[in-house]
Amino acid sequence: MENIRKGKKTATTNSKLLDIFSREEINLNNKVADLLKRSSGALLLRLMC
Repeated sequence: MENIRKGKKTATTNSKLLDIFSREEINLNNKVADLLKRSSGALLLRLMC
């Protein structure tokens, strides 16, 4: 009986971790995209001047 409870607890912990990781990954992707946009914008400005 104890093992079943532990298994369920581990499963919920894992899904919570996965949730956090996927959110963090989305955050990182957004930051990278933002940086790329900014840097390409800056490069374009430099090229124009």
